[in-house]
Parts: sequence; C-alpha cells; structure tokens
Amino acid sequence: MTFEILQRPGHEDMLNRIYPAGLLVFSREDLKRFDGTKVKVISKDLMKSFVGINGIVYDVTGIDEWQQKIGVDSNYRTGMFYTISDFSPEEELTRVGFVIQ
Repeated sequence: MTFEILQRPGHEDMLNRIYPAGLLVFSREDLKRFDGTKVKVISKDLMKSFVGINGIVYDVTGIDEWQQKIGVDSNYRTGMFYTISDFSPEEELTRVGFVIQ
C-alpha cells in the first residue's frame, strides 16, 4: 500500500488531508460496495455509506440529507467517486481513506 501511495502525484498533499489512523485505500470498484446496501456497520442497524470526492473518501453513514449538508446536488449517490471544483463542505466529514486510479 505504501508503494501505491508514494507513486501517486500529489501524495503529500493528499496524505495531509487524511487522518493517519485507519487509512483505507479504495479503487473505484471497491468504493461501489459502500453504497449503503452491501456493507453493514458492526453492532448497528446501519449500512456503510461512503462517497469519494476529489480523491478523498468520506463516511456519510447515517447523515440525513448528506448531499445538502456538504453542498452537492441531490443526484449524488454513495458508493461513487466525484470530482468537484471548489468543494468545501459546510460540515466536517469523517475521512476514511482515498481513491486510487
């Protein structure tokens, strides 16, 4: 995993935006599993919902109207990767990892 991180252009900036503990690496195919229907939260009645934005993967599990809270259109779906210029969510989201190509 370290090799892949270090090979990615801009890896230093990317790593500065992610919490160092529990860092996860997702391909776009991996991210699709976290659409809120396939991966269950341990000991809770929730399904994991992640969304990738500008290379960073955020956990939006259990956040009602998460699209509105982070300032994106309601047609955005979990389990997907998006590139958004000027992305700056109103709410602090939990960063869980990043997407590799």
